[in-house]
Amino acid sequence: MQNLEENVVLCARTTGARLVLLQGVQGSGKSTFAKQLSNRNAKCVIVSADDFMVDQYGTYKFEPTKLTECHQKCQTRAADSLKEGSYVIVDNCNARNEHVQPYIDMLNSTERFIVVYMKAESEEQALAFGRRSVHKIPDFAVLNTQRSIERISNPRACYITMPK
Repeated sequence: MQNLEENVVLCARTTGARLVLLQGVQGSGKSTFAKQLSNRNAKCVIVSADDFMVDQYGTYKFEPTKLTECHQKCQTRAADSLKEGSYVIVDNCNARNEHVQPYIDMLNSTERFIVVYMKAESEEQALAFGRRSVHKIPDFAVLNTQRSIERISNPRACYITMPK
């Protein structure tokens, strides 16, 4: 993942991008990559809907009924962080354009952003990724995510795919 980190840093430096959208199935390495990348810059904030699915004891508990609320909180944290001048990494599956549009709308109309696609080459690989996730995601949910991933179509996007 070192080369991937270097590619993102280079893209951010050359374009001035402050927003990094991670895209991929559950267990594909998004959170690990987000932590590695954020360690390179003290002004970097990771936002994740998963952070809002933790119970009072610090245990992750997925509750589908809270998904919309969790994503709204994630978006609020991202907007606040961008206003403060931070770099923001959005550590969610971000499968579809409609999932990332609220984050893109937080930027000014000329500001660039980066999409890092943590690509699963096949459904079998997506399932393998999902099974290594700490969140114990059911196979059907991983496959739904894999099948719904679309290229983020925006001319301001710097699109980087995880090397094989």
